[in-house]
Amino acid sequence: MKPVGVLTFIQTMNYGAELQGFALKRTIEHLGYPSEMVSYVNGAVANREAVRLPGVADLAHPRRLVKMLINYQSNKKRFEGCRSFSNTHNAFGVVIDSLKGIYDIYDAVVVGSDQVWNPKLTNGDATYFLPQVGAKSLKKIAYAASCGEAFDVLEHEGSYREMIEGFDAVGIRESYAADKLRKMLDCEIESVLDPTLLVDSAEWSTIEKSPDAPDDFERFVFVYLVAEHEKALEYACRVAAERNLKVLAIDSMGLPKKGVTYVNDASPENFLWYVHHADCVVTSSFHGTCFSVLYGKEFWYSLPEGSDRSKSRIVDLLDRLGARGGEVHLDGSAIAPISVDSSSLQMQREASLHFLENALAALKEEK
Repeated sequence: MKPVGVLTFIQTMNYGAELQGFALKRTIEHLGYPSEMVSYVNGAVANREAVRLPGVADLAHPRRLVKMLINYQSNKKRFEGCRSFSNTHNAFGVVIDSLKGIYDIYDAVVVGSDQVWNPKLTNGDATYFLPQVGAKSLKKIAYAASCGEAFDVLEHEGSYREMIEGFDAVGIRESYAADKLRKMLDCEIESVLDPTLLVDSAEWSTIEKSPDAPDDFERFVFVYLVAEHEKALEYACRVAAERNLKVLAIDSMGLPKKGVTYVNDASPENFLWYVHHADCVVTSSFHGTCFSVLYGKEFWYSLPEGSDRSKSRIVDLLDRLGARGGEVHLDGSAIAPISVDSSSLQMQREASLHFLENALAALKEEK
């Protein structure tokens, strides 16, 4: 049997992107199918993820300019760490630069996870929708695909709807997005977990790697910020003071804060270690939330000011898991931290695995 291709974003310095791709490939293999990452790079995503020094256009934005200069070396090391992680843990197929190449090489492709169905993010790249090329049939499965905030594009451009309806099985990551797509499309839509949540904490623990001097981080609050910044970091410092903990942060959004140890150059393996070994976690990241849940951590989350809670990936996940509380508010206050019941996660995991297993089973039936 040919390997099942996993088509997602690659060559990033985003922990979530790297770890979800690994998790989906690993899960497909656990279900009994050979798998490899499709070596296709979206130009818009690659440009956004590129590590660069400030340019002329950045001179008009002094705060951004300073942040870019401060974080350049750590971002460069982080990008290299992500490449090393992918080369070590993921098998890649031959480099592909066109949709036709995917049809030529694979008999089955699983698209996802991440915002692969967000044309605003990919600059309208239809490759992730796998439109038909030639006469060859291709088994198309979407697992935990996300369209972000691009519902308006999908709704008003019929070609995207037709391409999604051409999939053999469609699993969407956010339940609110699945509900909306069901009303738009003439096909069955399932709501499934992010792939990182399909791999249990014991397996993730075999991949994590301690920093060079782990004894320096004996007890700490781990802060991982990708969206909201200020109130989350302030709250983490307050928790650390109350519990006599250090503050370790991955945060390239703001300027350095006194009393915080920054580990912005962490590799994906280091990131896993920090979450696992933290006393507690404060995050504004969806995947920061995922791994806090996986490792059974006490944690708080923070949303950007004025954001729509009904469209928050974090809130959506926690609602599915029956978790309440834990949000850091604008005034810096927060209620009790979240600690998710493992049985709730296991129930959702089994349902998501059942979806993927059924979608892949057709491959054996067709042989």
